[in-house]
Amino acid sequence: EFKGLAERALVRWSARHWPDADWFAAPTPERLALHMGLEPHLLSRRVFVVHNTALADAGPAPASSPRGIEAGRWLEEAGRQGWLRVIYAGAVGNRYAIDHLIRAVDAEPRAGLLILGKQQELSLREVGEARANCSSNERFLWLDEVPYAEMQSLLPLADIGFAHYLGDTLNTRFSAPGKLYEYLRAGLALLTDENCCLRAEVRAANCGAFFPTPATADSIRCALGRLADRESELAQMKVRSRALFQNYFSLERQMQPLLGALHDWFESHPSS
Repeated sequence: EFKGLAERALVRWSARHWPDADWFAAPTPERLALHMGLEPHLLSRRVFVVHNTALADAGPAPASSPRGIEAGRWLEEAGRQGWLRVIYAGAVGNRYAIDHLIRAVDAEPRAGLLILGKQQELSLREVGEARANCSSNERFLWLDEVPYAEMQSLLPLADIGFAHYLGDTLNTRFSAPGKLYEYLRAGLALLTDENCCLRAEVRAANCGAFFPTPATADSIRCALGRLADRESELAQMKVRSRALFQNYFSLERQMQPLLGALHDWFESHPSS
């Protein structure tokens, strides 16, 4: 919808050639099922699920930009205050339930919220409206974007990572937000919805809390409250979150089946 004419045409041309592919990869099992429903020919192809994840070791850089330094200081001070440090990194707006998150954290005095994301006209207005009736200012900080490498050194200073899409399109309903994997890599407990693409694994690892969809401020507050009630367990939850990423969700792990299949194929087709 938002690309130029040539880019939209290229996407459509590429999609029409899916039937010519021998193998197909999707970022989640749910997304694979969606594609199979839309393109039944995939039922006869070899398919793989490769999550939309990140490398286990991306070489985080110490926070050195002004915003990165400010974010680090705020997280450290929030820790000294004894708050559960909730972080959201990404596009900012009501489409991502940021208004509900702000109100939920304001209603939970044991938590503080740091948002790292682009400040634009619409997001400034929507955040301002959500903040208008909030009681606490010190437990909230919104900073514009920080460099990606610095964000990898900031995330581990938090406790809980938030992610949610309203699911108003097929793309967002069956999404696999990269920030979820970034949170796990940083060893954060997840605060996300019950339709999350990682729900089964996170629930089995006991390293997150879920709220029903569509999200509301109250439902997010309840899920956040459950994490706050388990504050004594939070350190272990964060260890389990990091282990879940390292042992299963890192890009290195996710690529193993596909790379192994490619290796076997080339072994059996030496002339290729």
